[in-house]
Amino acid sequence: MSTSTSGIVLPMNCESHSQKLKIKKAIESLLEVKNKQGQIVPFIFNDLQNRFLFERTGRDIILKLRQPGITTLVMAMFFVEVLLTNGLDVALVPPKQTPAILKPLREKLAIFMTSVAKKAPYLLGHTKYDSLDYVAWSKRNSSFRIESAGSGTPLQGSTVHRVHFTEVGLMEGDVKAVITGALDAVPESGMVTFESRGCAPSGFFYEFYQGSKAGMTGYKSHFYGIQDFPEYTPEFIERKKAEYLGSMYLFKQHYPTTDEEAFQAAPNCYFADCPLEVHPDCVPELSEGLPRCQYVIGADVGTGVAGGHPSAIAIKEIPSGRFVYTWTGLQRPKEFARRLFDLSFKFNGASIAPERNIEQDSVCGTLEDLGANLWWDEDDKPGVRTDANTRPLMLQEFAESLCTMPPTSFIGSDVLIREAKSFCLQRSGKYKANEGAYDDLLFAHMIANYVAARPGYFSIVDPA
Repeated sequence: MSTSTSGIVLPMNCESHSQKLKIKKAIESLLEVKNKQGQIVPFIFNDLQNRFLFERTGRDIILKLRQPGITTLVMAMFFVEVLLTNGLDVALVPPKQTPAILKPLREKLAIFMTSVAKKAPYLLGHTKYDSLDYVAWSKRNSSFRIESAGSGTPLQGSTVHRVHFTEVGLMEGDVKAVITGALDAVPESGMVTFESRGCAPSGFFYEFYQGSKAGMTGYKSHFYGIQDFPEYTPEFIERKKAEYLGSMYLFKQHYPTTDEEAFQAAPNCYFADCPLEVHPDCVPELSEGLPRCQYVIGADVGTGVAGGHPSAIAIKEIPSGRFVYTWTGLQRPKEFARRLFDLSFKFNGASIAPERNIEQDSVCGTLEDLGANLWWDEDDKPGVRTDANTRPLMLQEFAESLCTMPPTSFIGSDVLIREAKSFCLQRSGKYKANEGAYDDLLFAHMIANYVAARPGYFSIVDPA
């Protein structure tokens, strides 16, 4: 790490091993922290903090167990850099603007400042601040800020060279928009870290972690479970289990051993009692129907435009009950209708059952023009109603299929599992996809499952 006063330090992914050792030495020689017993003690790296220090790249996303000290470490790194570098602005972005979240962060920063004032007052120099949410060194043109995502527009109008988003899984609202706006403040040479405990398998943090794990985002994914933190002894673990009052869902989410445990379906998930894992011997996807087999196509129709909901398809085989084909993506209604028609032809003239909505009108009109085998409901209308009468029945019947049919009856779709895990009871009292999650492929499966049990309404012509 440079101590030059001429400008910004290099991003972390440019630091050598020896430079990271200097960061560690500076933190341990200058800073103090409050330990879990409430005592102010010298900052000594624990095993996990030391591991992350040397594993970080400058573009990192961290999924971790509760309270291993990652946020404390990142704050310490930022603070030391600000003390040693001119023209450096750093920021910590917590998930909400509440005293319970902000107070501990402000306290950490106050302890850092007090310890440096005792050990190296010349480094602290003249600081300017009205509150611990923004501390500035005007002569060095540097600053350290704490700006909550709950403010709606964190870091707007600023330039920030280091930013750490903490507990991203707890953020509310349009998280992607908030974070995208905040990242506009970070130059290309800056450092960005996302960090959170486990959360529901949906939303920005889940999607971004999975994308990073797959090497698709340019960020390095890190998972730190309970096995990586020897400070949590077996006695501590057993005591925590007792404190969670038998809720192993929450315990595993907060103290996971795998990233799959960290991302679990919540107890209020409609399908919480169903086996929601991809089976290693799941059904291989078919490209066409088998001889003498009948099929039904469930379709959830989206808008087909960027930013809108995708469309989805699930094909079920009768009478075996297996799901043999799935698809999801953005496609205009008329193009989607052509896709459905082509699939119907490949799967032995399969009956097509689109969900009835505004976009479906265009899909059904195109399918009728093509002479497709449409599914008609008891109201003599094409497509499937998903209203207060049919929706609960669809949910119940599909949950029963998930629980009673062999797991090999379903295609190994991570998308379906993710959507099922994030289909939860909301404050409105209704079950629906969590904020930031989708349910399109789930509903395509539900529709195919529902229609397959009611074959009497199949027709290739308007029954009127």
